[in-house]
Amino acid sequence: MRSLALDAREGGTYWATPAADLIADYGTRPTGLTSREAHERLARYGTNSVARGEKFLALSVLLRQFRSPLRAASW
Repeated sequence: MRSLALDAREGGTYWATPAADLIADYGTRPTGLTSREAHERLARYGTNSVARGEKFLALSVLLRQFRSPLRAASW
């Protein structure tokens, strides 16, 4: 059986999947993980955080709009 978690990473329709199927696929239960399970997953997978990338600056986005040839053609 194909993993629902894999489908979600590939743009699958996890939001339309019944909650019971997601719970089973992720190996958890409606009440959540025990402290021990949470610590084991933290050690195995690491923290649940987004990697930091470049800072989002509105000014840089605005300036990039003027570098675009399509934008220049619309003037």
